[in-house]
Amino acid sequence: MTTFSPTSGWPNEIKSLGRLASPLIVNNLSIAGMHFADAVMAGRLGAEALAAVAVGASVWFLGFTVCLGLMMAISPITARRFGAGE
Repeated sequence: MTTFSPTSGWPNEIKSLGRLASPLIVNNLSIAGMHFADAVMAGRLGAEALAAVAVGASVWFLGFTVCLGLMMAISPITARRFGAGE
């Protein structure tokens, strides 16, 4: 793990941020690709199948964001309790 140095400059910080964010970027692009592939395959079956895939993707995204929000809310609480030795 690298430590912050005021003399390191912003190009190094951008590189560090890119290394940190690259798995998230790949994940988001793969999810978008999955939804695109689903839409293309369902589009060949007709409008009704395409509508069903769109609704399914929306429901999946809702569940995903709810779980993500819960994890983001629990993380600082857990870190604080762990740091306090509780």
